[in-house]
Amino acid sequence: MFEYANDTSGWGDWQFEYRFGAFYIFPPTGIIKPVDALRQTYDPKSASICQAHISLSEPLQNPLLDEQVQEIRAALCIIQPFDIQYGPLRSFPPHPGVCYSITPEDKFRALRAALHSTSAFAGVPLRHEHIAPHMTIAEFISVERTDELLQELSDKVPEGTFHCGSIEYAVPNERFYFGEGFHHSAKSLNHNSPTPAEQGAAASRLQPALWSQAPVAPASGGG
Repeated sequence: MFEYANDTSGWGDWQFEYRFGAFYIFPPTGIIKPVDALRQTYDPKSASICQAHISLSEPLQNPLLDEQVQEIRAALCIIQPFDIQYGPLRSFPPHPGVCYSITPEDKFRALRAALHSTSAFAGVPLRHEHIAPHMTIAEFISVERTDELLQELSDKVPEGTFHCGSIEYAVPNERFYFGEGFHHSAKSLNHNSPTPAEQGAAASRLQPALWSQAPVAPASGGG
């Protein structure tokens, strides 16, 4: 059902944890583009791996099976769509990096808990459970640069809200780029060929049946 990278000879050690992908929330086009621009400016390395996103789940340790997709959809049926507020900016001392705060945290954690309750995550250590939800602008920077960027960008970057009614299962390609290659809605499964900008990456949009039927605009472009 899903495609996974075969040639991983160019990957670094830390990247293998993500071979079978994870679940993410991608903002709609009107929001993701300016955040992508910030990522490209202040952390091109992060931008070259994935578009702006909110990490939702732990990385999977095995390929995602058809029956697990159905199980996930059933588990998420109890979760109502909600609006996400992004901003203001924050950091996670003592670690470097600048990101958007994401709220409401309780609804995000309920969504994550429902996802992690399924068999796809059986035995997977919840190493990121304690980390507050966030959307990263710059990650591969120094602690000193973190402080500089917080002062430079605070109150000068867009903030706002967007509706969360779907989540993405995103998988890296052989060049370790996460992009959309498959679309999976509550009513149909359409296998779409990735564009060159998506660099052949495999990913899917999983929209639970009782979430909003109005599709969230897919992430477009690369980086």
